[in-house]
Amino acid sequence: MEDQKKQIAKSLYKMSLTFNKSQQPSDEALKVYADVLIHYPHKEVSRALFGLIKAGSPFFPSCSEIIAEMNPKVTREDADLLAGRAIEAISEFGSYRAKEAMKSMGSEAWKAVEMLGGWQILCNSSPSDLGTLRAQLRANCMVSINNVELLNREAKRIESRNNELNKINFNEIVKKIENK
Repeated sequence: MEDQKKQIAKSLYKMSLTFNKSQQPSDEALKVYADVLIHYPHKEVSRALFGLIKAGSPFFPSCSEIIAEMNPKVTREDADLLAGRAIEAISEFGSYRAKEAMKSMGSEAWKAVEMLGGWQILCNSSPSDLGTLRAQLRANCMVSINNVELLNREAKRIESRNNELNKINFNEIVKKIENK
C-alpha cells in the first residue's frame, strides 16, 4: 500500500509540472491527494490525470475531479453540452432572469453554475474568460453528477447494512452471554 502511495504521489508530481508554477499544488497538497487517492489503482489515477490535463484545464484538477474521471457516469461530451447550455443562457436570459435560465439549462448545469460561484458571477465574467469558465463548468458538471451517483450507491449500501442489523436479535445474544 505504501508503494502504491509513492507511485501515485510520483504521478501527481509529474503531472503538476505541466502547469504554470502558480497553478502547481504544494508538496503538502500532493501528499493529501495521494492519501485520498491511495484506494484507487495507480494506473487508473495516472490515466485520469492525463485525461484531465489533455482536456486543457488551466488548473490542476481536484481530487473529486480525478475520481469523477476514473468513474465517469457522465461523459466529458455530456458535461460539455451541459456547460454549453449554461454559457448560452447568459446571452439568452442575462443576469436578471436567473430563474428562467435555471429552468432552461436543467438542474445538473445549474449545480455546476452554483459550484462556480453562482449565476451573477457567470454573467459578470468577461468574454475572454468564457473558455476557462466553460472548462470549469464542464468539470463541475462531471463532479456534481458523479457525486450524486456515489451518494446514492453509499445510501443503498448503508440501507442494506441496516436491514442486516435489524435482523439480528440482540436480546438473544445478550441472554447467551449472560448465561455463560
